[in-house]
Amino acid sequence: MIEKNVLKKAEKDDGQAAYVAGKFFMAEGNYETAFYYIKKAVKRNFAPAFPVIANMYKEGIGTKINARLANKYYRKAAKKKYAEAILRLSESYTYGFGVKRNDKRAYSL
Repeated sequence: MIEKNVLKKAEKDDGQAAYVAGKFFMAEGNYETAFYYIKKAVKRNFAPAFPVIANMYKEGIGTKINARLANKYYRKAAKKKYAEAILRLSESYTYGFGVKRNDKRAYSL
């Protein structure tokens, strides 16, 4: 069970609390609510939330699949040196997921 004060902070302006709430609801299998809170964390520029929301958009977890938005957030996370985001963005260029296939770009990340 998540603490009420975490949810209160998440609803206000605390990106970290929104991220914690999102991860909690994801672990509980409540993906729509998880997406809601992870998106709040992203809006508050909480960096660890970028690769999470990108994966959610890529896999359609709690939202519809959206390759363009997945890659947008992979790029933002890759700029912050998140290894998984760099790998996933590279895969997008390798396989043409939401972007034009570009092996040179894929290998340069």
